Parts: sequence; structure tokens; C-alpha cells
Amino acid sequence: MLYKKKNTRPGFVPLTIVCFLIVMVGGRFLWESALVSDLSSNGLSASSRMINSIFAAVITAMSLIITLASNLYTPGLVKIFVRHPVVIVGLSYIVGTNFVLILASLFSQDNEYYMLVTHVAVVLACIAVAGVIPFLYYVSQFLRPSYFLPILFQSVSNSHQDLVNGYDSQKNYRRTFDTIDTIANISLTASKRDDRQLMSLVSDVLHKCFMTILESPRDIKWRKDFFRSKPGYSEEVKKFFSANSAWPEAYVFTVFSNILKSVSSHQNEVINETCENLLISLEKSVKDNLKLVAEMHIMFFNRMNEVAIENRDYERIQSLSQFFIAATKIVKDDKDLLELSFVSWFHYARDTYEKDIHFGYETYLYDSGNLILDFAQQSEESSCRIFNSYVKSFWHDSIADTGKHEMVAYKVAVKTYWETKSLGLDTISKLIQEEFLTNDSHHRLILKEILKYKSPLHWSFSDRVLRFNYLPTSARKSAKKYVEVVDNA
Repeated sequence: MLYKKKNTRPGFVPLTIVCFLIVMVGGRFLWESALVSDLSSNGLSASSRMINSIFAAVITAMSLIITLASNLYTPGLVKIFVRHPVVIVGLSYIVGTNFVLILASLFSQDNEYYMLVTHVAVVLACIAVAGVIPFLYYVSQFLRPSYFLPILFQSVSNSHQDLVNGYDSQKNYRRTFDTIDTIANISLTASKRDDRQLMSLVSDVLHKCFMTILESPRDIKWRKDFFRSKPGYSEEVKKFFSANSAWPEAYVFTVFSNILKSVSSHQNEVINETCENLLISLEKSVKDNLKLVAEMHIMFFNRMNEVAIENRDYERIQSLSQFFIAATKIVKDDKDLLELSFVSWFHYARDTYEKDIHFGYETYLYDSGNLILDFAQQSEESSCRIFNSYVKSFWHDSIADTGKHEMVAYKVAVKTYWETKSLGLDTISKLIQEEFLTNDSHHRLILKEILKYKSPLHWSFSDRVLRFNYLPTSARKSAKKYVEVVDNA
């Protein structure tokens, strides 16, 4: 969601009215109390000069704002700036007022309409004076991302709606995706300046744009008439996305990937926020049976994992593992997507092992236990199938790595066993016991090690917060009884 700051500034509409009244009352007083007979002609000249001065000041301020906005964020903002209704109405009003003043000066004082036209011209000039400060205030808002980002999203939304309705398709197609590129450029610029707050705002807006595009039907005309992709796609890929009418979603995912693949380790919260948003769109894709788009989500998570492992970024690996689990639970009812998700997840687990990222591999081990537990609470049958198909071999491979990951794998097996057992999930707990915990004395030693941890909180503050191998209260009580029985045997 875009951040909406509570308005603590004075209302500029009331301020405009107050300024207008002050100017009008003051102007009328000077008019009535003037000692010179040609005040009207002098007043018109003064008003004309004043309007010209205001016009010059406004144009100068706008030029500075446009330059600053394009340099700070992206040149694409200039188009949004010059198209904005406030800018168009404000400049049109100043120019129109100047024309009225010129027209009034052409009337002779003997003309019956002279006083009427003069009064109208002066009133318009007074309104211009009263409105110049609020106008400049609103124009200056273009330097604030929280102001112009919703405008950019609205531009995408409106253009997309016109595109869906078949109105001026070529123009609205270009405007929709050009604006998305503008939003992406803002994020890239913010990344270089390490402006994480702006990157998060842009991520939210991009995802809202993505959700908007996701709403349009697969068979709609504009998806078949147009095509856009980032450089690097082969002709075969282009034909595939075009034939499946999935090129808009692929384009936005490429934008996300290009932005996030180069972020530094201290900008990880931007990736986390993006992944949280994408879980929402993944859920919608699965619900709407958009299998290809759902698969793209998993591909995106894969890409982020690749980058995290390449950079040996432990915190990012931890976070992405959690998002993978969340994504897996979303696609649990689709056999093909579930298969893809598991194959991907265990592929990157092996990748951390091959690259000797010890803590990363431990993360995958502990999360595999959490995965079994989460699935078991929803469907014990599913958890048994997942255990037999994927997790069992993963744990055996880890145990075979004597001296490095063996103890961690056993801790995961013991922890998962006691948690499932405490929840009354006897089938899956029995499978784990028969496969890994047949040796009671070894089981007892591992369990004693786990029971040493009396607090659920991790020893250092991170995204995880909770300790990997802590047993919750109910499982802890049962485990303690088991240890006592074995000790007394």
C-alpha cells in the first residue's frame, strides 16, 4: 500500500479564499478611494505588469521543479508533469487573464462596456494573485514521490482501462508500458542513492500496476495485437509469450528482476516487500487458473534465490526460503506447480551445499521440517507424500555429510517428530521415527541438546527472530517425559 501521510498542513483551499478576499477588498478600497481619475487605465496597466511578473515567476519555478524532478528521479516524469490538470488549468488561467487585460485596454473609457470589462479584468487579476501561492505549492508536490507515484499508477490504470475498452489502443498501450518503465527507472535511481523508502514505495506501485494488468482477460484483443519485451529475449521466447498472451506479465516480471537483482545486502527489505506483494498476485493467479503466470512467480523467486546464493547473502537466503514455503502452500492444490516449487526449493538447497554456504544450507534443513509441519496441519496425507518424495532423501543426504550437517539434520528430524506428535499427527510422526529415530540413545542425546534452549527467541536479532530448534510448550513436555523414561530404563 502506498503511504498516505496525515495532512498536518493548513488547508490551501481556505487559504486561497482568504487571500482572494483580502486582495479583492483591498483592491476595491483603493479603487473607490483613488484621487486620480484615470485609475482604471493605470490599474489595468499595473494588473497587466503584475500578471506578466507572476507568469514569469511561475514558469521559472516550474522549470526548476521539472529539472530537479527529472534529475532526482527520471526524465519520464516530465510527461506526467506537463499533462497534469493543475498545471494545464493554472497556466491556461494566467494566459487567459493576460488576454482579458489586453482586451480591456483596447476599450475606450467612453464605451458602455468599459467599466464592466475593466472590473472583470481586475477580478481575474486578483484571483491570479490570490491563487499563485497555492498553485506553486501544488506544482512543488511533484518533487515528492508520495505525490507523483499515485499519479503514475493512476495513469497506468486509466490507460489500461481505455485499452481494455478498445479506445485508442496504440496510444494507450504505449502510455501504459512507458509509464511502467518510468516507475522502474525511479526505483533504479533510488537504488543508486540507497533510498530504500522510495524503493519500497515504487515496489508497491509496480505491483499495483501488475495486479491491474492481471485483471484483463487472456483473450482480449490488445494482448494479441501488441507485444513488448526487454532486450535479451530470443525469438522463440517472444513467440511463446505472444502466443500465450502472457507477454505483459512477463514484461513486468523482467522489470522486477532488473530492479532487484542488483540491490545490495542492506536493501534486503525491498526484496522482502516485493516478495510479500507477489504472494498476493500468486494467490490471485492460482485462483483465476492462470497457471503460466503462477509459474512465472516461482521463476521469479528462483531468480532471487540465485542472486542471493551468488552473493552469499545469508539473511536474504533466510527470507527467500520463507517466501518459498509461503508460495508452496499457495500452490499446494496444483500438482504441477507444487512439483515445480519443491524441485526448485531443493535445487537451491543443494546449491548452497555445493557452494559451501553452511548457514544457508542449515536454513533449508530447518525450513524443510517447518514445511512438513505446516502441510501436516492442513493435510497429513499431503505431508506424508511430501516427506516420502522430497524431504526424506534431503535429510538422508545431509546425515551422510558426517561431521558437518549430520547433527543439524538429526535435530530437524527430532524437532519435527515431537512437534507433529504433540499435535496428534501420528502417521507422519511415525514415518519420521521409523526412518531416522530408531536408535533411542541417539534420539535421547539429540533431544537433550534441543531441550537446552529454554527461550524461543534466537540469540541474535534477524528476520527470523525465533530459534530454529526450539520446541513449543506441548512438544517440550512430551519430550522431557521421554528423556526421563529412557534415562530410567
